[in-house]
Amino acid sequence: MVVLRDVLKRQPFADATVIAGHTGVNRPVKWVHIGEIPNIGEFLRGGELVLSTGVGLSTEEQRRTFVLGLVKAQASGVVIELGAYFTQIPQDLIDLANAHDLPVIVFSHLVRFLDLSQEVNSLLISQHHRILEDLDALSGRLRKVLLSTEGLTALFEASFDVLKRPLAYLSRATDDKVQLGDWPFALVPVRQNALHPLVESSPAPYLRQTISVFGQPVGDVAILLSTNYVDEYLYLALDRITTAAAQEIIRMDTLEKRKRQEEAVLLEQLFFAEHPSETLLQRCRSRYNLTSTRRYRVCVVPNDSASPRAHAAIQRLSPLLATALLSQTDRDIWLISGREGDITNLPQLLGTYLGERPNHIGLSAPYRDPAQMHQAFSEAYDAAQVASHLDSTRPQCYEKLGAYRWILATPPDVLRRLVIHPELGPLLQPEHGKETEGLLQTLEALLTFNGSKQEVSQWLGIHRQTLYARIRALKSLLGHDFLVFERRVAIENALLAYRFLCSQGEMPSRAAPPSS
Repeated sequence: MVVLRDVLKRQPFADATVIAGHTGVNRPVKWVHIGEIPNIGEFLRGGELVLSTGVGLSTEEQRRTFVLGLVKAQASGVVIELGAYFTQIPQDLIDLANAHDLPVIVFSHLVRFLDLSQEVNSLLISQHHRILEDLDALSGRLRKVLLSTEGLTALFEASFDVLKRPLAYLSRATDDKVQLGDWPFALVPVRQNALHPLVESSPAPYLRQTISVFGQPVGDVAILLSTNYVDEYLYLALDRITTAAAQEIIRMDTLEKRKRQEEAVLLEQLFFAEHPSETLLQRCRSRYNLTSTRRYRVCVVPNDSASPRAHAAIQRLSPLLATALLSQTDRDIWLISGREGDITNLPQLLGTYLGERPNHIGLSAPYRDPAQMHQAFSEAYDAAQVASHLDSTRPQCYEKLGAYRWILATPPDVLRRLVIHPELGPLLQPEHGKETEGLLQTLEALLTFNGSKQEVSQWLGIHRQTLYARIRALKSLLGHDFLVFERRVAIENALLAYRFLCSQGEMPSRAAPPSS
């Protein structure tokens, strides 16, 4: 960028004197314009160095209009020659220019404006050629990074290396951030789109442009400025950087979609084919690095309100564990692989990331052989059903399901006939009406607290006499031995099966025993 200070160092300006607006000599100069009319500011676009003899500035009002017009148009300065119309510059013009930091350059003798224009224009053209050369060098670096598919971070690092100026990238879709160089303030995401380079003045000047992919903003690139004036080179450079970044994002997105499609086809065959071919298994071993020292679990995540949190937790497992995803309408199925110890501890690790809110994640037992992936998926699906039934705050692992494993493996009619009604049938008779649920809750509490009446009454929030009445009813319906070990185990399993079938819609809350 050519600034007024650079112009004043040129030989034709050797005899010039800056008499006002000394602090504005770093203003950019974009062109030279000759003008004498007071309202010349209306015809400027900014950055012009105005040459004048002062012929139209004979009154104070004309001079005021002239100076304020240049200030409003953001002219770089004004050059006035003495002799023809001014023997000295009026003090009112000097004061007004000083008030607005507008440089006023004076020649004490007549000069050829043509010589001044040629000198400045040659300097501008030379600078323009340098800008084009520098832009070509930047474009070459960007092309090299794009062709080598090194990624967005490498693209911004190459840009920073060429520009030698603090540069940053903030994603709008994720928390991804790349910050290079010394920034005097913390960058925060901006939601206003900048389709072209835009100067942000707070908290310090920086140039920002939005990366747009297929009309959608995906992130912003920022370059720190030393002043509020934008160097043309930085303006054009930022535009090229954001264009290259958009190309890289499109490439990465295309590759990711292709990878997901190929992965979905492979996983679908593995999850749903009971006897996959050896070729398929070999592809699986190679793709997911399932060696003798590694294990995997299948994870089922139902598509409900908790699924975004579950996805974020699973994605945080990388790079410790490798993940692959098969998305379906009602659920997402993940394959998670890694070292044996990490896969064994996967439930605890996921639980740490998920927090204490309910989730309905189901995990299979750990496996090594990909030929067992169909079985692993079945286990994860069953575990997810139990997690949903329990409204669990931790992922449910198939190997930790206990009695639920055989409950899930047994047809509902068999559970009703052989497990539930032989133990709970008397409680489930329709004539008990609303009392059934209270008796069931009391029975569950007695089993949980080993028959402690004080703890049961506190947990249920009922009076001790009410509890005694319910216990008498339970003894009458189930027999006096319902807390004896053998009966207790049978009743506990019957309760688990009954509650589970009710949650799955396989059994009404009150039902008569089946007829034999």
